[in-house]
Amino acid sequence: MSGGLLPGPPGSACELSLGARSSFELRAPLSAGASPGPLRSRSGDSARRPRAQIPTRIAGFGGVGYANSPGDSELEVRIDPGSAAPRGGARLPRAPARAPGSTEGAASRIPAPSYMILRDLMRVLGGNRREGRNLTFQEASRAFHSILSGEESEIRIGAFLIALRWKGITVEELTAFARAARERANIPCQDIPGLVCVCPPHDGVEQTPPLDVAAGLAAAGAGVRVLIVSDRCVEPRRGLTAASVLESLGIHITFNPSEAEEWVAKTRFAATAASGMLPALLALRKVRGDVGVRTALSTVEKLLAPSSASVVIGAQTGPVLGVAVETMHSLGHPGGIAVQGLEGSVVPSVRRRTRGIEMTGTHKVPLSVEPRDFGLECAQEPEVPLFGPPEDGRGSGDNPALIEAAGEATRQVLAGDVGPARNATLLGAALILKAAGRALTLADGVSLAAESIDTGEADRVLDRLREVAKP
Repeated sequence: MSGGLLPGPPGSACELSLGARSSFELRAPLSAGASPGPLRSRSGDSARRPRAQIPTRIAGFGGVGYANSPGDSELEVRIDPGSAAPRGGARLPRAPARAPGSTEGAASRIPAPSYMILRDLMRVLGGNRREGRNLTFQEASRAFHSILSGEESEIRIGAFLIALRWKGITVEELTAFARAARERANIPCQDIPGLVCVCPPHDGVEQTPPLDVAAGLAAAGAGVRVLIVSDRCVEPRRGLTAASVLESLGIHITFNPSEAEEWVAKTRFAATAASGMLPALLALRKVRGDVGVRTALSTVEKLLAPSSASVVIGAQTGPVLGVAVETMHSLGHPGGIAVQGLEGSVVPSVRRRTRGIEMTGTHKVPLSVEPRDFGLECAQEPEVPLFGPPEDGRGSGDNPALIEAAGEATRQVLAGDVGPARNATLLGAALILKAAGRALTLADGVSLAAESIDTGEADRVLDRLREVAKP
């Protein structure tokens, strides 16, 4: 047996049970100052075949161990309190006792070993749901820090994100990803009272105009502070976003978090780019384009919001609302709404019911937005002009004509034009006002939003924004 043995918790021994013809190495996170080393079995020839690394969950060691073993061996690792002799005659030394209150060797203080990277965590996830398991909070946090650090290859990042998509992401994993991203981001408007952060899909929409800017201006005109977190031409859709609308209106989305905070303070409205808060997202755009489907990245970027703010987040169709709301709660937001609006946006449909979930403190209740209940039902959704398929690597957000059409839809809403775009805007603004606590019901929110638009207050917010946004 070679040196560098695996230390166990006080009063515990580690037992290893292997197939008769196997050879193996066992590695796991060690206490500070120790270096990992192999523990080899006495059976089999360790030099005959290359070893395949198999991730192994080791209770009591605060992390995941990794056993290198031939593919035909069977490996069992368990902590057996009070055991004096592991199977096979090998004895592992006990870890030295720690002083009372000492945190040395705690999992949260052990730096991630060099082998705790995406390659190894993909083995933890397994090839399918039966083989793998969910990541712990610490594992998920290390994984996303590794992704954002730029140390992982694009192929490995893409494979990891697809493996998560196949498995299905958990609230714990998503919370860990979001916290890791927030730790590296410069998030504006921390502790600004009454703020609502609006989080639409960053890859935008294609068939409808992005009306989140119009809804945000209407809510700001009704007295709520609004911060929209969006971006421009994000893969895989590269659709129309708040950035497209503001560009058409002569105002560019800000990439400066400090500037966004200033705009909110002076006008009650701002739209900022997520890649300005977290530049590491820019390096991941090629991965997103190559993968071609939405992954955990699409959700994490929408969670780049100050934890003191209430949030209104757009969600795609499917059973995702519960995960979104539970994650919002885990991240410490005082309240919020997750809604499956048009093309995954925060703007509800005007043709049919839109599903959502509202969180207030620790309470979570289903939310149903039925346009006919407010006299806002229309025969068709707001639309943008139809164009042929974009060139490869391009999208509707790259089309100048569609950018202008998106801005024109917002101009018409603020001018008081009646139609599907106005009705959808009123419903979206009502959600923001309800999340802020400014409106007790959606009906109250619709009335306040309509008053903001009809009195010109929403348009005046836009005028003030133009003034402060001048170069």
